[in-house]
Amino acid sequence: MVIPLRHSLAKHPVYETTSVVPDCVSENTEQADYQVTASITYRANGAVAQSCLGKYQDVLSQHYVGLNHLLSQRCSAVNVNMNITFLKSVPSLVEENVVKMDFILSILPAIRQPQLYELCGSTLNLIFDLSVPYASAVIDSLLNISNIGNQCPPLRALKSNISRGFTCSIGEVLNMDTK
Repeated sequence: MVIPLRHSLAKHPVYETTSVVPDCVSENTEQADYQVTASITYRANGAVAQSCLGKYQDVLSQHYVGLNHLLSQRCSAVNVNMNITFLKSVPSLVEENVVKMDFILSILPAIRQPQLYELCGSTLNLIFDLSVPYASAVIDSLLNISNIGNQCPPLRALKSNISRGFTCSIGEVLNMDTK
């Protein structure tokens, strides 16, 4: 029994050796998401209980709809509609009075071009850089959190760290053209 080949070198006689191993992917593939993770470290005026992390997360999430719109406008400055969405936040207790919140945002331009992802990623990088106060004024609602009842002390943003790039779901591999 002969098994038909779906792809053979006979159909494509020119083969070049590259550092990328060819792979076969189904035709029904998803385009990779471009995400920005902005990590903001906060100092509290007292010890923070683990139970406060979710409460801080809830308070901050109330600002996401307005910030989605505002950040989308900032990234759309080149007359290409850019959609910025806060996907989620992940809180962690670093020390008894230091909280870190990872804000995960998605960038989806109307025209999917690498330059547009990078331009918007750079814009968000500047906005979330707390060492540039005028740029970070846009996210002022994320930088200071009032106390929540008598249980959770107020938080003040100290520093930030930003990473960005294309991401895949669990079990997927990022396949990029390296030319």
